[in-house]
Amino acid sequence: MIAVGCGYHAAMCRVHHLLPLVLLTFGCAATHQPVLVTPPDTHHEAPPTLIRNVRVFTGLEDDLTEPVDVLLARGRVARVAHPGKLVPPEGTEVVDAEGLTLMPGLVDMNVRLGASDDTPPWAGAIRDPKLQAEALLYSGITTVVAVGHDADIEALQKEIADGRVAGPRMFRSSHSIVGTASLEPGPFGRFFRPRSARIASTPKDAARAARRDLEYLRSDFVKVDFGGEPGLSRKALEAVVAEARMYERSVYVDAQRPEDAAEAAEAGATLLLHTPWTSRLTNEQADAIALSGAPVVTTARLWAAMGERMSGTPSASPLEGEVLRTGTGAPGAGGAAAAGPLEDTKELASSYDATTRENLAVLRELGVPLLAGSGSGLPGLVHGAALHQELQALVALGFPPAEVLKMATSYPVRILAPRAAFGVIGLGAYADLLLVDGNPVEDISAVGRIVAVWQAGRKIDRRIPAAPVEAH
Repeated sequence: MIAVGCGYHAAMCRVHHLLPLVLLTFGCAATHQPVLVTPPDTHHEAPPTLIRNVRVFTGLEDDLTEPVDVLLARGRVARVAHPGKLVPPEGTEVVDAEGLTLMPGLVDMNVRLGASDDTPPWAGAIRDPKLQAEALLYSGITTVVAVGHDADIEALQKEIADGRVAGPRMFRSSHSIVGTASLEPGPFGRFFRPRSARIASTPKDAARAARRDLEYLRSDFVKVDFGGEPGLSRKALEAVVAEARMYERSVYVDAQRPEDAAEAAEAGATLLLHTPWTSRLTNEQADAIALSGAPVVTTARLWAAMGERMSGTPSASPLEGEVLRTGTGAPGAGGAAAAGPLEDTKELASSYDATTRENLAVLRELGVPLLAGSGSGLPGLVHGAALHQELQALVALGFPPAEVLKMATSYPVRILAPRAAFGVIGLGAYADLLLVDGNPVEDISAVGRIVAVWQAGRKIDRRIPAAPVEAH
């Protein structure tokens, strides 16, 4: 008994001495100091909110409604009525929104989280995935498709759900399944392939890689990088599509060349994550994409943003300026001197930009479903602000503002979760909402003049930075 007691005492002494270190380690791992957004209280139901005298873009119509009162309760849109007709429950927060517009929270269909080791100095990037999540929600983006990530997205999702980090709803990809070659063999190739990619050389390997992530990581969709020489074969892509269907999951394909985009669509891709940019679509390629019914994510501003950043002359929006005051970058930081890109590299980006715009016009003319996505996380594309700039770029290309707004709200829901009630405003819809100053149907830049953001009925505490803070 004495020996046992001494052993027990010694063990407890060791635990006693180690406990402060364990607690300190746990505290450091669990603590995230918010910069842009205070995490909402996810452990208690959101109090009712009455938004008075507001015009509404529902996500379904082309015009705004007449002024109405909108009651939010239990995380959803509970009532919509003529102004002054609703008697709010006790304890309701009342928001006077006269002259403002209420719209669904934005959806960004192409976001990269985390940062690679070779992010160029001219990128102007936010590198911390938690701060990236904050920047997205700060910018009114309440849902994202997370592709090509170099971060533990599953852990980040849990932190957001637990109220430790503020961030949007995330649809999480599998690890990217790739062939042995880079998708974009030129000077930009390293930016598109995440470190965590799964290399597959045969259809069997590709199907196994998809099965592993769907079975153990519970990914929301399978991501395939299709293209390059020697990239994945069509049979390998078809094997991934067949495997994903067994799990009732989709396959989203990153195909940058027109020939690869057409072949991926024919092989059963659910979604193409970019408008092809390396060359113009032929009539046959464009028809193949249109006949497949696969939507295409626009990423219309990708190459313009990258070219501006390399030249040291990025066109920073007010929202981008606010986000980058966090000290993670600056709208004019870097430039050609910092990274030393060759002139022909900048010319290549300019050529890709022109081709992207041409191909986007062709796809729209054929009636291909188009969804708004920014490519945030690629060099020059700042999380949150980049989607707003994408919307403005689409309007500049001739898209009506109402159509562009639907491309970033209601249209994505048809692919992501057809039975879900987000991306629209109506009775019973999720109260993921954005209140803006102005009429975005007439002036798309009004979307960036954010007055308030709600997530599941909780008003988000946006902490507008007044000056740079310590970088994360």
